[in-house]
Amino acid sequence: MRLWSLILLFLFTVGLRAGDEAAPAVTPPPAATAPAVEAAPPVKPAESAAPAPIFTDYRLTNKLVQVDVIDRQGAIRTISLLETHPVRLHAWQAKALAQQGHTVPDPAKPLPVLSAFNPGGSYHNWITDIGLNDKTLWKKVSGDDSHLVLSHETTALRWTLRYDLPADSLTLRSTLTVENLGTADTSLRPRIYPLNGVHQDDVKQDAPYLALVHHGGASGKMTSLYLPPLPTPGYPGTPTAIPVEQLDYVCVKSRFFGVLWHPLGHAVHDPGTSTAPTPTPAAPVVVDGGPGSVSGGPGGSLPAATGGARALMQANAVGFKDVNGGHQAYLEVTLLAPGGGDIVLKPKQRLEATWTITVASMSERDRELLGETAAKVEYSDGYYRFFKSLAWLLTVSLDWLVLVVQNYGVAVVVLTFLIKLALHRTTFKQHESMMKMQKLAPELKLLQEQYKSDKQKMAQKQMELWKKHGVNPLGGCLPILIQIPIFTALYLAFCHSADMRGHGFLWINDLTLPDQLIGWVVGGWTISINPLPIIYIGVSIWMSMMQKVPPGADPQQEQMMKMMRWLPVVFGVIFYNFPSGLVLYFTINAVLSTIEIKMVRKKLGMH
Repeated sequence: MRLWSLILLFLFTVGLRAGDEAAPAVTPPPAATAPAVEAAPPVKPAESAAPAPIFTDYRLTNKLVQVDVIDRQGAIRTISLLETHPVRLHAWQAKALAQQGHTVPDPAKPLPVLSAFNPGGSYHNWITDIGLNDKTLWKKVSGDDSHLVLSHETTALRWTLRYDLPADSLTLRSTLTVENLGTADTSLRPRIYPLNGVHQDDVKQDAPYLALVHHGGASGKMTSLYLPPLPTPGYPGTPTAIPVEQLDYVCVKSRFFGVLWHPLGHAVHDPGTSTAPTPTPAAPVVVDGGPGSVSGGPGGSLPAATGGARALMQANAVGFKDVNGGHQAYLEVTLLAPGGGDIVLKPKQRLEATWTITVASMSERDRELLGETAAKVEYSDGYYRFFKSLAWLLTVSLDWLVLVVQNYGVAVVVLTFLIKLALHRTTFKQHESMMKMQKLAPELKLLQEQYKSDKQKMAQKQMELWKKHGVNPLGGCLPILIQIPIFTALYLAFCHSADMRGHGFLWINDLTLPDQLIGWVVGGWTISINPLPIIYIGVSIWMSMMQKVPPGADPQQEQMMKMMRWLPVVFGVIFYNFPSGLVLYFTINAVLSTIEIKMVRKKLGMH
């Protein structure tokens, strides 16, 4: 309900300044559950062994992405964005993390967007139910910076997992092959956990934005699932089925980051047939600008699986609470035979399945690499999607200002001044109307006394009086109506603009997070001193104290104005954990409004 709190705060703030005349964050509602699909009982993505498992690490890397793969089942341990870094923490925040046993992120190192989030199983691209012990260590067949092949073999089966990471791409391609080396049929129902959580800068701030998004093709519909948070860390929540008939990709999306899984199909092949995955007999579909570029360029495309290939699987979204107490989700995919049920491999046959995993921030650079279809995940928040045009305009304005002033904090100050300047004429009209109302106050009071027993007649006489003197009683509403969408769009811009992430101002480390300059952790609760909301409260109270009760005001109006003087304290509490960039805007706006009101009153001769 943060967005509605923001609008109420705005109404109060602007209304107070015209007082003489008298909202990863929205917590979206849970999306409708997808049609029921028979789902197998949840299986842990990977067991957390004690003591810690011993495995060998292999690394793939290009200019954008670094992938760490382990030889245990060929799972992914981390995927990091090389040009994106963790946010800087204040000293007390780093100390608190260390005391809680967590690793303190180094802002100079690449950011692991996929990491060990799930206490029930910390790996990604985990494959199980393929006729092999989950703890088996696979052997490296070949590998370099751009590809890796791992394999394991028994007398009955051979398992091979190949990874390909093209240059200048955010997309990792995975190909699983299971070959029957024996003399008897083998039944499999492979289960894959490609995405097991996603990075969040602040688990409390980002929780309302955590969603599992699925998209139905280039012209299809994007659906966001908001899974209910769980009370304790661990695994799992209740699975929510994802319809797969028109599935293009599934994305685990946090406030500023998204990880996309894109199925390319799976099939059983006879000996000597093509090694490429064979979809059902239908014309191949190409999704323009799919999630990432296998060819290595921003304009590349990914072939989408046909409707038949999509139908040969089940997909479930499952929520969990991560090791840091954050709200998370993972994806569970089960591969099926064409008629449903287990996949049967006859002797010498092999199963081949291919999919891609794309890791990206929601920055402009990464969105361009994603392409048009996949970049839609930026607008997983319905409120942001509704106001995206205005939010985009304000975000672009800030970006242009940053080119000049070289700092987002300074850009916010300049933008506040420009908005105030653009709306100055409406403010002047507001106070001009207010001044006329003050002059008519004695006559209005006489009318109220004269027609106190006839409300309808009194209202008629009031309208005649206002019309005679050219007063519009609703004239003060125009500035409020103009600024409501501006305030809302600013809130959404600061909550969703990944390009602002990591930019500080004065003592503020990150304008997209609260300015928690000093703090303590007491009994699991964080208590912090956030200077900007405190400054806002002080400025707003001082501004309200300057407002005088208009002449002729009745006792009820006078009492109301006295009560409103202390409302900034209430709204300051609401502001306390808002993005500091937004609070900076409101604080500067309050200061400029106070100066503007004094200038307008002086020009109009108001006292």
